[in-house]
Amino acid sequence: MHWLVTDETNKTPVEGDFFIYGGLVLTDDQVKVMHQALEAIRLKYGYNQTDDFKFQVRSRPTQVSPENAMEAKAAALAAAKEAGVRLIVYVIHHGIASGGGGEHTMRFALNSVVSAYHRLLAAENAIGLVLVDRMDEKFAYPHLKQLFQQGLLLNDGRTIALGDRVVQYGMSSNNTSH
Repeated sequence: MHWLVTDETNKTPVEGDFFIYGGLVLTDDQVKVMHQALEAIRLKYGYNQTDDFKFQVRSRPTQVSPENAMEAKAAALAAAKEAGVRLIVYVIHHGIASGGGGEHTMRFALNSVVSAYHRLLAAENAIGLVLVDRMDEKFAYPHLKQLFQQGLLLNDGRTIALGDRVVQYGMSSNNTSH
């Protein structure tokens, strides 16, 4: 079993020139290893159980020094590398993405990452789950349902079935896991 856990950054041009959407691909064993590693990292660097542990500088809790926050992030990346966690990433310049609006940009990014994940699952003869970070429910639930029931809907009317490999879609949110 593989897990794809996704998130986005730089939703607007003010946050950065590029909209970035990506997902970590983990096996069951890697989920366990990363959960334990992140618990230890949070404890070592002074994060409380209820603190956000994000890569954004502005989300650093007040009791964690900037140096400890940077070291904690480096330790998290090192743990992921050591565990063999993989990353699928989609990047687009806001000047290109702006034509379709926010929902269109998010839908295209999600579709691109899920499509790559499906190809990875096929190459490894595996099945998997997709957990996306919280999105606007008016768009997210219908889109996840459509991905599960119909697959990717292409502009020319064709579909690419994903159900042979992706067996569930769901939403997560900040602080519901490490």
